[in-house]
Amino acid sequence: MNTNTATKKVKDNIKEAATTAESKIGQYLENSGEKLETAKSKISDNLSGAAEKIHKNSDTAQVYLKEKADKLNETAHEKIEKANKFGHRAATAIETSSDYVKNFDIAEAGNKIKNTVKQKPQIGIALAGIFGLLIGLLVGRKTS
Repeated sequence: MNTNTATKKVKDNIKEAATTAESKIGQYLENSGEKLETAKSKISDNLSGAAEKIHKNSDTAQVYLKEKADKLNETAHEKIEKANKFGHRAATAIETSSDYVKNFDIAEAGNKIKNTVKQKPQIGIALAGIFGLLIGLLVGRKTS
């Protein structure tokens, strides 16, 4: 065998090896590309599913929180209304007391008490006894 033939054989073997390597690399890249596309598709589907769940849960949370806020608002308005009514009742009672004090005639009350005691002395004695008892209790409490 001469050198040219041997060189040609080596060149042919190198070309064949390069062609085989190129073919195998192409197949590998093609398989890798398919696997990559499959992985991308699965990841994309999972992300879409997660996004859907988040949207749904966000809407559910919004509805739940709105219901609770509405209930709280309703309760607050009821309490405010009760406080308002109580305030008006208290103001009315104070106005009534103010009118009573303004129109109270001490001299007339004293005359009524005198007349009652004259007509029914037992009431006068009972009132004096109760008054004396109260004074005794107050004085006794301060000294002990």
